[in-house]
Amino acid sequence: MTGVFSWPLAASLSGTCSPGCASILGESVTDCARFAALLAAGDAGRFEAALAARGDFRLDVLLRDGRQIRLTAAVADRGGDARLSGTLEDLSAEREALAELKAREELCRAVAENSPAMLWMGDENGKCVFLNQAQRDFWGVDPDDLSTFNWTATTHPDDVETLAAPFVKAMAERTSFTVSARYRRADGEYRTLRTQANPRFDRDGSFLGMTGVNIDITDQLVAEAQTRMLMGELNHRTKNILSVVQAVARQTEKHVSPGEFNRSFGSRLQGLAASNDLLLRSDWTGVELAKLVEAQLSHLSDLIGERIIVGGPPLRIAASAAQTLGMALHELSTNSLKYGALAGADGTVELSWSRTSGGGFSIAWAESGLDGVTEPPRKGFGHSVMVGMVAAALDAEVDLRFAPGGLLWQVTARSDNALA
Repeated sequence: MTGVFSWPLAASLSGTCSPGCASILGESVTDCARFAALLAAGDAGRFEAALAARGDFRLDVLLRDGRQIRLTAAVADRGGDARLSGTLEDLSAEREALAELKAREELCRAVAENSPAMLWMGDENGKCVFLNQAQRDFWGVDPDDLSTFNWTATTHPDDVETLAAPFVKAMAERTSFTVSARYRRADGEYRTLRTQANPRFDRDGSFLGMTGVNIDITDQLVAEAQTRMLMGELNHRTKNILSVVQAVARQTEKHVSPGEFNRSFGSRLQGLAASNDLLLRSDWTGVELAKLVEAQLSHLSDLIGERIIVGGPPLRIAASAAQTLGMALHELSTNSLKYGALAGADGTVELSWSRTSGGGFSIAWAESGLDGVTEPPRKGFGHSVMVGMVAAALDAEVDLRFAPGGLLWQVTARSDNALA
């Protein structure tokens, strides 16, 4: 707000005060003495000194209520009538606006400086003029050395071209760009940063450089790669399981009557599912052999320790072998219940395993307590699982014999390939 005035220096005379001037001062002032009385003590003396000089002057002074005004005036003496004429400006609004602007600038600087994101600003030549704390920490840059810092020297040699093309194009065309590249961190490790930048212009439209943010996406890329790998592994394992299920279905159909198919096929799938449950709990890294045995013989838990003796040292079976070995144990237990040692009241089974000198392991299922056992006239799906599939999955020699006292199944792995 601005007002005009014309005040006599003599208190006995009266001058003029425009409405704007009266609004600024809070009253209609008509002489210099009254105006001086409205000023803060120190500024009243400055005003009176300027009057005494009898010339042109400009003063920024405070009123007693704390508001700041600017006085632009001149003293003129017209035939003995000395007057001070000029303008008054209320600077309070301007001062508040400047204070608010300064506060905003300080807030913006504090936000940028303390942001967890890596913020930067470059000039028209691509040289850094601002790096916030997070970005300085990443590169290990001292704020006082910013003018000599060359960020391009931290780029991974293999990513120089990847970065250069979009950066040079954006600088030339003064457009936004996004690019990902690897940079050497202060500790020497290369990390992948995704850069998102926008051009910066002054009020006249002149290009000042780029402002942007760098986001460390290294862990994200690793996680995405791991997800792709896991999806591929899941797809591979799913296909394997489906292949096994198809094989079980085909072989079961060959060796049982249509009426027995559902029961036999369902039982074998339950055995396969038990092995898969164990593998899932261990993220398919392998299964403890004791737990695999426990899962496959769970339907015979009341006989374990009495008619089924189980024992052996701790061994961890690889995921690739655990499914097949689990199916073999399932076939052994179900066949024993139907035709073998567990079908009668006196037969027993000893299931044992141990490490071998060659680094592999052996496992044996030995039935006893029977009399006059003879080999069945044909070989069914169970025989294929217990001999052929186990031999292939465990890289093992398999001996399946029908001794007079019961079935003997002996497996000796040639190497530790089947061990996790």
